[in-house]
Amino acid sequence: MSFKKFKLTKKYFYSFIILSLIVLMPVIAFQYLNRSSPAFITSIEDSKTIQDDLNGDGKKDILYVKKDDKNYYVQVNLNDGTSYGLNPSGAMPTLGDATDYWPMKVITLDASRNNIKEIFLQSSFHGKPIQHVFHWKDKKYEDIYCSNNNILGFVDSKNNKTPRIISANIFNGEISYNSFIFVKDELKKYSYTFPSNYMGIDVIASFVTLLQSFPNDSLALPSYFYHNISGSDLNLLYGAANNNTSYTFQDGVFKDLSWDSNGIPHEIKWTLNFKATSLSDNKIVKAITFDLILTKYPNSDGSYNYKITSLNLR
Repeated sequence: MSFKKFKLTKKYFYSFIILSLIVLMPVIAFQYLNRSSPAFITSIEDSKTIQDDLNGDGKKDILYVKKDDKNYYVQVNLNDGTSYGLNPSGAMPTLGDATDYWPMKVITLDASRNNIKEIFLQSSFHGKPIQHVFHWKDKKYEDIYCSNNNILGFVDSKNNKTPRIISANIFNGEISYNSFIFVKDELKKYSYTFPSNYMGIDVIASFVTLLQSFPNDSLALPSYFYHNISGSDLNLLYGAANNNTSYTFQDGVFKDLSWDSNGIPHEIKWTLNFKATSLSDNKIVKAITFDLILTKYPNSDGSYNYKITSLNLR
């Protein structure tokens, strides 16, 4: 009798393990995809349709980006049959030049938490970066912010804090910031003292400087790389360094992925876009993208810094 009871217990134990794995696998998969996928950013190399639930009704809408020989045009087609063009404001009356080596980037995110996603655009105009933020207001999409900055950042967009939007600029190793939160239908600037390692941007500025120093056939790995970073990731970096190519930084996007017990971002995903020009034939010009994961590591004095723990090249 006791032997039979043991068999039943063991049977149910294994059933519990299998059931737990079935339940946890989607969660694990979601976390992995959220960490590694750049899905919230779409690069527009040619005219393209993006399917997303923009108005929060649970149905897919279409964001259509048309590229001609000179310009970009963007239109929202909601599933109820209504369409809205994204018209840039008078302060910056263009959505960007249609340049193969500097494609438009599209980000959709409900930063206002009104259940309707904002549409963020990054592109270029006459060789300079431009940004636009479109927000649903008064039954239309309104261009509520534009700038010539080259960094867009999203902080606290996936936790219970107030989402923050960062518009920053990296130039010659120097960094400047504008920080915003949504108040009703407006982006309101707020004052904040940014530490030098805010979102690992000091590491990013150094990485940009490193890439722009290439080619370099004797590259020594900088200390801001995690010492156990994957060898395949490093091969991508060394390949870029030895590719007889020069790199010019164009723009970038970041968002925090996870947080420590004090609410400080633990992992941050950065996507950095460069113009790559062949030094053997300067007519060969293309766009390349580095996806980086930065992870927070404590120092002995109680401070912390970020290190690059993952690198992917597209």
